[in-house]
Amino acid sequence: MKKIKYVIVLAALSFLLTGCVKFNANMEIKKDKSMRFSIIYAFNKSLFNNQEILTDENKKELENKGFIISDYADDTMKGFTISKDIKNIDAISSTDDINYSLSGLLDESVENKYFFKVKKGFLKNVYTATFNFDTQDSGLDDSFDLNNDSDTSDSSFGDVDFSGITQSMLQNLDLSFNVSLPYKALSNNASTATDNDKSLSWNLTANKKENIEFEFELYNMNVIYIGIGILFLIVIIIIGIVISKKKKNNDIQF
Repeated sequence: MKKIKYVIVLAALSFLLTGCVKFNANMEIKKDKSMRFSIIYAFNKSLFNNQEILTDENKKELENKGFIISDYADDTMKGFTISKDIKNIDAISSTDDINYSLSGLLDESVENKYFFKVKKGFLKNVYTATFNFDTQDSGLDDSFDLNNDSDTSDSSFGDVDFSGITQSMLQNLDLSFNVSLPYKALSNNASTATDNDKSLSWNLTANKKENIEFEFELYNMNVIYIGIGILFLIVIIIIGIVISKKKKNNDIQF
């Protein structure tokens, strides 16, 4: 955990020194129930230089949770992207209440097996997402005193000096979570909602627990396709019967 805290603390320090840290969590859910979940962690290159941000231990833990890890870099920033592709979200949904820890991805003690609570129906399912983002899960509060707005003049982590870092500074961290849905959300507590409530965004903070909630529905396309197939087959059978009777009647007339 100490190495993990080091990464997160350096992310905070990067923002304070350069005003540039990127934490973009994105979830795209499609009509066919497939989903892509990804997070970009990126920090100013001037702080990290050639230093590795993730340890081998961190990488192994993320890979054990089913994430793919790749390097991220642009002109001024470097970091990494973790991503997971889900073929069908029913595989990561449960009929029980679920609370997914968005901030616990780098914590080996946090198990995030399911994302959603599902209420199954015949033609469509209703999914409820209840996520949380908590700096206590990330270990950030162990390095910064979030309960007191006082400086940390004696605080350090490795070779990094955190003197003068306060709670008010931590409030400037730019953290966000974004969701793209195929249909209008049934309900949500997003900071902003656009595209007829199909695009949801949350502005997160680093000094309190954030609750992310949204509910949506997806059609069971396999059931619908099977229904259409059966209906088509019935129509073909009816047409066949009508043609057969018409032909039989014509034969009788002769």
